[in-house]
Amino acid sequence: MSISKKAIPVTPKKANISPKKEIRKLVETKIEAALLEFKKDLSEKKFKKHIKKAGKILSDGLLAAEAAATKAKKAVTAKPVKAKKVAKPKAKARKVAAKKISTAVTA
Repeated sequence: MSISKKAIPVTPKKANISPKKEIRKLVETKIEAALLEFKKDLSEKKFKKHIKKAGKILSDGLLAAEAAATKAKKAVTAKPVKAKKVAKPKAKARKVAAKKISTAVTA
């Protein structure tokens, strides 16, 4: 007698979700919960489509605001740029210039 084993479907494990998708999914669930009244007016497919679009738009705005805040924070903590030093004239050039001035004064 052979024992037949049923094929058990193996579901692939979800890879790490990017923060952008994670925020979008969070926004979508909150919008969907808030707008359940309008679900009966639209078909399920159209409602999900509109929720997904709104979630993308809002999450993009949230991510942009977050990126701007971190950029501003980095700008505040950035080290100040040192001013370039102006090259001083060489000692020989200074002596020649001094000699020309002294000869011009005596002449």
